[in-house]
Amino acid sequence: LPDGCWISNYYLYVEDKKEMGILAEKKSALWVYSQIVNYRQDPGILHYLTGNKIEFRVFPFSGNETRKTGIELIHKDPVKITLDGNTIELGNFQYSQETSTSANKNIIYIPAEQKKQLPEVQRKSYYHFIVDTSKDQDSLKNNFIQRIESFVKENPEKRSLSKISFCNSYLSSVYPLTGDWKTLVKNQKNEGGFYLDHAIKTVLYNSYKNTDNTYPVIIIVSNNIENSIIENDFSDLKIAYPENSLFYRLNEGGTLDSYSLVSNSKIILESNLNPEFTTKVRAYPNAERPVAYLPDDDSPSLVLKKEIFSIDEKDLKEKNWNSALEMQGVWITRTFHPEAFKKDWVNLVKYSFVSQIMNPSTSFMVVENEAQKAMLKKKQEQVLKSRESLDLDEDTQPMSEPGLLLVMILFISFFIGKLKRKKRSLFPISNT
Repeated sequence: LPDGCWISNYYLYVEDKKEMGILAEKKSALWVYSQIVNYRQDPGILHYLTGNKIEFRVFPFSGNETRKTGIELIHKDPVKITLDGNTIELGNFQYSQETSTSANKNIIYIPAEQKKQLPEVQRKSYYHFIVDTSKDQDSLKNNFIQRIESFVKENPEKRSLSKISFCNSYLSSVYPLTGDWKTLVKNQKNEGGFYLDHAIKTVLYNSYKNTDNTYPVIIIVSNNIENSIIENDFSDLKIAYPENSLFYRLNEGGTLDSYSLVSNSKIILESNLNPEFTTKVRAYPNAERPVAYLPDDDSPSLVLKKEIFSIDEKDLKEKNWNSALEMQGVWITRTFHPEAFKKDWVNLVKYSFVSQIMNPSTSFMVVENEAQKAMLKKKQEQVLKSRESLDLDEDTQPMSEPGLLLVMILFISFFIGKLKRKKRSLFPISNT
């Protein structure tokens, strides 16, 4: 989905009956979906993956079967939606009058047409090297030093601004590359795993806070990136990298391998690159005193007015575009500050329920009968009462085998039935 577009309703035809979607807490819905799929009944589900990517499942499908479903979208400007490779245009692009910026006290929405009127600037890029100091990379310190030194010699113009940090289970402080960085590399203690997810997010967060005319090119120095810890991707933080949606690894040959920040972040896109970083961006609200930099593209953009904020539920309205914009802002701030998200993640669920608009904490789900609705309600109550937001696996997958609970119920029923038959044979009931 483009920025400024959200899902506000969903339905699925179960046989000839149109079943409306239930807006539910996301982890509860995924858990219930996996249970229903085991019994080959009729669930449908919509939920966020990362960034604005939505996963949409309908189950089951028989051979040559056609099923009917519908999704309602709420948006302000004309939008283009890509659904499984097909592009759908919603709204009149030719005669659109919605070209003005929309803002509230927390977040600003800038349409594509309005963004084109902002001044174009080219910020200075610098290298931010993240050196792998996990336990398996200890013998490679000298090799890593040689790689960095050779690479910087080939690109001396960026050396004065470049930085270096070290990552294993923890992330070190950031040091300038102009000091005695070689000694720093040698003195690092190699231990634990390679928690690259946290390292990249930290660099992106610091870059977003920085409103001067520089931005980092993230370069990983490691022979072990495929075994690094990256939870998903970094598309939730796209607001922080307007110039370039890539990060890089400095390989053994002294050139760069590229990786995506927006999807499949452990898979090499291209190898042996020597890229030039000359992409221009748009400065908001002006080039003299910018508060944010926006990608120079044909999509709308968002700007946070506050680094972290919450919403008063009383200010939210049902199926209201501005309410959805506020929720999106809260989600972005929680991505930058996950410690705050753990404390009040339930609020994002409540915001979704009040506005009747899906956000990354909720899901639209269609179930077939009242028993399934009761199951969903019960599981949701359990999750919302829990103190931690990570008590269920978000990526619960349907299993072909019957669930453990079903097996236990069948076993207990069989055992009780056997006991009853045995009892009747020992103590036959007399008609008298």
